Amino acid sequence: MPTVIAVRAADGAVVAADRLATRDGRVRSRDRRRVFSFDGWLLGVASGDVDRVRDRLAVAVEEYRTERGYTPGIEPLGRLAAEVATAADADLVVAARDDAGAARVAAVRADGSRLAESPVALGSGAELALGRLEAASLDVPVERAAETVREVLAGTAERDPETGERVDAATLDDED
Repeated sequence: MPTVIAVRAADGAVVAADRLATRDGRVRSRDRRRVFSFDGWLLGVASGDVDRVRDRLAVAVEEYRTERGYTPGIEPLGRLAAEVATAADADLVVAARDDAGAARVAAVRADGSRLAESPVALGSGAELALGRLEAASLDVPVERAAETVREVLAGTAERDPETGERVDAATLDDED
């Protein structure tokens, strides 16, 4: 299982994941994209059918936007993500802005439970990553936090055979 991380930085949020896809201990792909950036929100998929989760959540967000006229903030996005995660038996992380315009992160598990704090990590290297993240300074500009998260994933890949070396990271800035 890949390692997916979401963190709150001084002026935004970062979602990152490695690209390694394994099944039954075998490498299936070294190029599986798991991080997606949308208009006003981010998604990282740790387990489950990545394309199905991405597409279902994108549709749910677009329906929300059509009905209400705006992109959901972190609380409603978390609820939508929990519905999708449960239906798809997937673990994921999301980032969106709160009511004050600050980018926030949340982990959403396949059972629908949510953890809305920073940092969060899911996947086979989650414990290693969290230990490294807690030692790192994340109260830095979002671009520096993205670099730190990439470094954490690189270090995790050295010790976890299911975390790959290729990493994608997306950022979401706070609104002014």
